[in-house]
Amino acid sequence: MNYPNFLIAGVPKSGTTTLWKNLCQHPNIFLPSLKEPHFFVTVPDDWARAKPVDTIDVYRSLFEPATSEAAVGEASPGYFSSQEAPTRIRKVLGVPQIIFVFRNPIERAFSHFLFSLQNGLEPGSATFRSAIQNDTVQLANSVRHRPYVNIGYYYDHLQRWTSIFDRKAIKIMFFDDLNDDEVAFTQSVYDFLGVDDSFVPETGVAHAKSGLPKSRRLHSLVNSTGPLRRTLKAWCPEWLLQEIRGALTSARTTVKNWNLKKPALPEKQYRKLADRYQSDIYQLEKETGRDLSHWLSPTS
Repeated sequence: MNYPNFLIAGVPKSGTTTLWKNLCQHPNIFLPSLKEPHFFVTVPDDWARAKPVDTIDVYRSLFEPATSEAAVGEASPGYFSSQEAPTRIRKVLGVPQIIFVFRNPIERAFSHFLFSLQNGLEPGSATFRSAIQNDTVQLANSVRHRPYVNIGYYYDHLQRWTSIFDRKAIKIMFFDDLNDDEVAFTQSVYDFLGVDDSFVPETGVAHAKSGLPKSRRLHSLVNSTGPLRRTLKAWCPEWLLQEIRGALTSARTTVKNWNLKKPALPEKQYRKLADRYQSDIYQLEKETGRDLSHWLSPTS
């Protein structure tokens, strides 16, 4: 198979990495080791900042290792809010199965902002209040923009997708359900993809969280893995390197998460965003038949 037949296409900071890792475990699903190729995004944002795949040949090569797997896919959460991605996807892939995971848009925006601070993509003096004054804000060291708020207009963005793809080809998931029961959440995606949904993925694996470092020194140390990687690559066979890399990544994530503190989301900013999102949330409730009223309350 030259191209994927399913996409995890959104949204950022809503559990797509967890879902990707759980789908990778299924014997009848193939995903390339490169997460987030973002091939169908023209102008990279923070979720496609490196745009690692920019030619059709390189994109196709990602899926060459696939053998007899029924479901072949990739995960690029930046597709969801992209203006051009749906049209480009339709032109190249036809009608793949598309998966979106939606999270409380206010909490998502705050998590996105903390991620930017954590990774030095915003100046240390930046505040959430200043970041959400405009739907797009300029990065500290880049001309690109960070659409913290814009991504959260789920219903509005969804219309662009449903105007191009049949609604039956789109599965809408909710981050709340992932938190409540990760296995059931993942198995519902297995079912959507037409593979054995009785398969139980290994869960509880540490995933990167958003927050601010308690210790900047420890944060820098954990992120400085270049010399170690070069040494291992020079002395270890590939099979051993893969095992060591996996163990180091897990340990690194655990330490990074332990070193994080998550500031409280200011209630005043929460209510301002709730007012901005209210109409879109009501429309999404009608579209999905899901009660999302708790998204509008800072006590949720």
